[in-house]
Amino acid sequence: MLRIAGRYARTSQASMHTTGHLFEKRYYPVLVDADEYLLELLRYIHLNPVRAHMVASLDDYPWSSHHAYVGRRDEPWVTTDFALSLFHSERQQAIAAHRRFVQDEIGHATASPFAECNPNDRRVLGSDDFAAKMLGDSWRPRSRTTLDEVIEDACATFEVSECFLASSSRKPALVRGRAWVAHKALALRIASLAAVAHRLNRDESSLRHGIKEYFGSP
Repeated sequence: MLRIAGRYARTSQASMHTTGHLFEKRYYPVLVDADEYLLELLRYIHLNPVRAHMVASLDDYPWSSHHAYVGRRDEPWVTTDFALSLFHSERQQAIAAHRRFVQDEIGHATASPFAECNPNDRRVLGSDDFAAKMLGDSWRPRSRTTLDEVIEDACATFEVSECFLASSSRKPALVRGRAWVAHKALALRIASLAAVAHRLNRDESSLRHGIKEYFGSP
């Protein structure tokens, strides 16, 4: 999807002779626990055009996989069998149940299922157990440690103040301290490299270089 969106954006920009962002936000994938959230997520997405008052009926919105799910269009690249099987083993009864499931929600104020993303990892719509099962033993819940606490620890460890960490100085102790903060923040999954760079008045490339030099990985 990321490649498709990127190529589409570049092609569109070339034809329009323009630059900049074509899409408002970057592609953002979420790992979904299908047993718990798939049907709710499908319904929420399919109802977005109606909820936004773009159309009065789902059947009026052409750019939706809803048509494939209810059997009105044959689109081989849209996989519907798994979701429909959660309603009924017989396809026509599953389609009817799916249509009722979606229609019954029209007119109701429904919160986005994404609001229930795992608080320890916003990339996951599911529990910690689900995340560990799907992502393997290397997955760990996000630490409760804050970036402020990591910076405070760095100041104590390298015997510097935060204002020096955020200064323009390139003294080895400061360079190592900044790399230490960035490495720790990424390892604990409490802040992005961009957030650390902003906090320490650095650019991401210098922090990435420091991490690689002192800790062996970007």
